[in-house]
Amino acid sequence: MNCEQSKALMLQERSEELRPTARFSLHQHLDECAACRAHYATLLSIEQHLSAEPDLSPSPFSERAILNAAILETRRRAKATPALRSFRLAGLASAAMVLLGLGFVLGHFQEEKPLLSAGSATTSEDPLRLLAFGRDAYQHQRYDRAIHRLTQYLSTGVPDDPALDYLATLTLARSYRRLGRHKEALATYDRLRRHPGSWQDQELLAQEVADCQRHFEDRLVDSDQNALPPDSRSYEQLPARIYRTGYRANH
Repeated sequence: MNCEQSKALMLQERSEELRPTARFSLHQHLDECAACRAHYATLLSIEQHLSAEPDLSPSPFSERAILNAAILETRRRAKATPALRSFRLAGLASAAMVLLGLGFVLGHFQEEKPLLSAGSATTSEDPLRLLAFGRDAYQHQRYDRAIHRLTQYLSTGVPDDPALDYLATLTLARSYRRLGRHKEALATYDRLRRHPGSWQDQELLAQEVADCQRHFEDRLVDSDQNALPPDSRSYEQLPARIYRTGYRANH
């Protein structure tokens, strides 16, 4: 058994669909290979942290579901092409581990370490690393950095994975919203609305969009008010929203 085969078998073992003989071969390889032992330990750590993360919704595009989706894909491909499953699943296993490992293990265990500077990321960098560091920056409330990484990830166009695309776009929208860049946030939420996975999160997204829209309208109202000359700022000339918020009582 080589390392690529063992990584595919790790996901199958976590889905409890690994035969005893294959499990024995896997752990025999783990006893001999330090790199695969570290990979397996990362997988166990990810599962531990995912189990402690409450789901905001039953969305198949949540972080927890990414690992589940990898397991389901393992089952599907194993049934379709049993002879090739170890080799064909290696890429899927590696992608899930890179994203979840960097996003959660770095986030939980290395908070004291400074994040990489936004300028150090290049468009030639591994797209999954861009997504993982974008998520990590968001978790650390470095929203400018998160926007930089996630925008780079989405501009690469790879990997063509709807779940990861949804996760990146949602995190980007929330980063804009946290920074008060409501116009960009609303445009990004609009992209989410057309995403095939958004129906699962309709209620949650509607709340976030409504809050973002309210702040955006308030900013427009403030801009309109400041644009008026002092001698013409009567409540009749201002939007009804200003009138309702007490502008008339102060003039």
